[in-house]
Amino acid sequence: HRSASPVNEENQMKLFDVGHEAILEELAASDPDGMTPMEALQIVYRLRKESRKVLDFK
Repeated sequence: HRSASPVNEENQMKLFDVGHEAILEELAASDPDGMTPMEALQIVYRLRKESRKVLDFK
């Protein structure tokens, strides 16, 4: 049985930041069954770029 690791509240709260909301809205509005593989890949790259901005990922 593993003990739960401590949760950094600052990181946990980031899920509900405004930047995340835009990313989640785009993801929720997408229709993977109605797009080409290239369109899906473009969305993945765009969401990756936006999520890196929100997370300040370098």
